[in-house]
Amino acid sequence: MKYLNLIRYKNLLIIAITQYLVKYSLIDSYGYISVLSDFEFALGVLSTLLMAAGGYAINDYFDVNVDRINKSKTQVVGESIKRSTALAVHLLGTGLSIAIGWYLVYVTGWWILGIINPLFAVLLWFYSTHFKKMFVVGNLLIAGTTAFTAIVVVVLFCLAGSIKSPFQENLLVAYVYTGFAFLASWIREIIKDLEDHVGDSAMGYDTLAINFGMEKAVKFTFVLSFLMLALILFFGFIEFNGSVLALGYILILLVLPQTYFMMKLRKAKSIAQFKFLSRLSKAIMIAGVLSLPVFTWLSQNAWV
Repeated sequence: MKYLNLIRYKNLLIIAITQYLVKYSLIDSYGYISVLSDFEFALGVLSTLLMAAGGYAINDYFDVNVDRINKSKTQVVGESIKRSTALAVHLLGTGLSIAIGWYLVYVTGWWILGIINPLFAVLLWFYSTHFKKMFVVGNLLIAGTTAFTAIVVVVLFCLAGSIKSPFQENLLVAYVYTGFAFLASWIREIIKDLEDHVGDSAMGYDTLAINFGMEKAVKFTFVLSFLMLALILFFGFIEFNGSVLALGYILILLVLPQTYFMMKLRKAKSIAQFKFLSRLSKAIMIAGVLSLPVFTWLSQNAWV
């Protein structure tokens, strides 16, 4: 179990589900010809999971000291797992991910697949060593990486040249979901920095929570949360105004939780409150991801 916690198995499961739902909802359900076999696509997803697992491991490897302050009760590396083991997990996961990427280059001829994984390996390494300590940079990098995992499936299909003009409508949906994933992830990263501000400050980090101060960081997060709520409302009521079920899903599982999140955020001050908000933001993100197949089904049934 300790190794599963090291690689954040729950987050990996969300990544895998997201990529399969994007493929099912925006590619397969509309009859577009897949440019990857099921096996090749599964390898691509596995490659993403291995890269993410390696990233989580190296992040904990470098976070041993700060985690003794911020996560003294749940710290894994330096307690139940040796640092050298965490480094080995990183090297193994990242190495296998890059190898799978180059195998896919060999079988598909898409050279871009051989570049993505090494690029992300470098970014995740420097995130752990430098970027996460820098003002805003670390938050934006993780938010961008999260958003990329949602859009990469569509991007690869388009780059392959098999998706023609009718797919443009689905591209809009993909871009909206990418924006949602970016904002949701950025908000959650700031919340986590607010939660960890004591240890981060002691280690000399320059996070938004430390640079702005707690109160201003909360206000900034509130603005981002409002933008995300506006995106949900705009997309939902413009795109799905003819469906009671779609609007019901949006209202109950996205709008109301996001509104509640914003209400609790305004009053949040303690670590426990920020920890709750972090969990809630993750639940909202999951609800957003799961809406993809729901809306696809509804669109194919005349928005019942």
